[in-house]
Amino acid sequence: MRKKVLSCVMAVCILLGGISAYASETAASGSLIDGLVGLLLTYSPEDRHTAVLLLKSYLLDDAYIDLIAAEIRAYDPKDESSLLGDYIGKVLKYVDKDTAARSLEALKVIDESIRDKYIDVYTKKQGLSVSNSVQKDMESLLEILYGKHPGVRTLFEQDGITPRVAANMLGILVDINDGKPCLTDGPSGSDGFAVSTISGKFAAKADPVLAGLGKKSINVLAQEAVDNINRDYTEPQKAALKRVGAAVGFYSPAAQATPGKPNVSDAGTVDVEIPGVENTQIRYSVVDPTQVNVNIDLTNTTIVEIALFAGGEKQAYAPLGKEISVKIPVAASNIMVYKLSDTLIPVKYNVYADNQVLMRIDATGYYAIKSEDVYFSDVTGWGSFYVEALYRRGIVSGVGMNVFDPEGNVKREELVKLVVELMGITSDGSEIPFTDVPKDAWSFKYIASAYQSRLINGIAQDRFGTGEFITRQDLCKIIYSLIHMKNMDGAYLRESASFEDAAQISSYAFQSVDALYRLNIVSGDEEGRFNPQNYATRQEAAKIIYGVLALYVNQSDLAK
Repeated sequence: MRKKVLSCVMAVCILLGGISAYASETAASGSLIDGLVGLLLTYSPEDRHTAVLLLKSYLLDDAYIDLIAAEIRAYDPKDESSLLGDYIGKVLKYVDKDTAARSLEALKVIDESIRDKYIDVYTKKQGLSVSNSVQKDMESLLEILYGKHPGVRTLFEQDGITPRVAANMLGILVDINDGKPCLTDGPSGSDGFAVSTISGKFAAKADPVLAGLGKKSINVLAQEAVDNINRDYTEPQKAALKRVGAAVGFYSPAAQATPGKPNVSDAGTVDVEIPGVENTQIRYSVVDPTQVNVNIDLTNTTIVEIALFAGGEKQAYAPLGKEISVKIPVAASNIMVYKLSDTLIPVKYNVYADNQVLMRIDATGYYAIKSEDVYFSDVTGWGSFYVEALYRRGIVSGVGMNVFDPEGNVKREELVKLVVELMGITSDGSEIPFTDVPKDAWSFKYIASAYQSRLINGIAQDRFGTGEFITRQDLCKIIYSLIHMKNMDGAYLRESASFEDAAQISSYAFQSVDALYRLNIVSGDEEGRFNPQNYATRQEAAKIIYGVLALYVNQSDLAK
């Protein structure tokens, strides 16, 4: 019993410590792994194997995991009656009680069926069927691990973990990610990696646990891990990792696009309901640009025909009578969709995610999917995608030529303009009660439209707060009012947040902050704080506005 519990605690602590070391290598994290591996090596391979087999049913029982975690937290070295006292004491030489308990609880983030599968992979030594060359690649990657943590080599050799078994164990990266690859190729011309997809379902489960451990979100950790690989691995090592990743499934090479073009999937068909028309389908297909008789520069552009078929017969291009969303696979994220006419007419309501563009349209015809160059020179971090996307859609602008000022704060009237521009909100705007918004002010029409639509209030009965920066919680209040007005507040993706500073969120904004978190539009910082009273930055606002855009596009009838 004691060895079983010890093995459970050790396995999970090593797993979490390994993730931490991989994402952000530190002397402390390396020491933790080495210490815990050393402790495991004090037991014979037979004892470790027997303990895992006996423990398997408990590893699949979340309630039992909670009981062990509770005993760790209650550990008292002076209490000689504790069944697990001696072993918990050994573990706590390398990690504090709370981290050990939370690391153990983190195992619950992984679905039980996945835990079951990989316990069998380890105990039954199930190797992945790969070519000899991929096996050699895996051997070279294990040497990197052994170089940092020599004890792992001994542990693997004693437990019979061959390179093929280790490769099979890496399959957990695919299974926890809903079967999708988490890595793809880096920018064109580089030999590195980029994050491909992180499952929203897994992130929603993992992020609260990671926050409790004092760690960053899974998306941030994934990006840091990729940055470390790109920085520390040699070109041959990166190539080996790509070959192993392709064999296991956690890496997928970027599609080879025609130079400069977005490389759109050739064709697709779905059933869709159109008012007054029976047995209908929407079909899209890539067409030769010479088919469209327009005097427009179509460099870096793919032309797609979107047509309505009724009873198998193609219908004339016309309005659809409703808005639908058409999803088309693409191989680039820096794209914009246009309706093709005498000119390129921007389709505002389109979003990119998971190597697909989803566009909300109300008419059939020719559409152009165009790769766009980066415009802003001062937005190079996480906010670049959102800022550039909104700029292409005419929703945001810069503070100067090629300058966005991502860390600058957002004024209240600027945020209102973004909201009104996003959804095209209009009203007569004849009367508003705010004395600090004169009729000749550039912001009057936006504030009037938002006020008449009941999206905003002032900071006082007769004051809007023109010129004042907007706080993060007030931004959420306005955004949630918009989402609620458009009936988009039902598709929650995760449970309510437990921000460390939740008590600082004003009562009038609490529901709004919570709803936007559950819709995966806002999140907290690395310490699990929301910082409701902080002023919102321009790139934070852009990310939130893009989140609303995605929510709106996904709300319409979907053509997949």
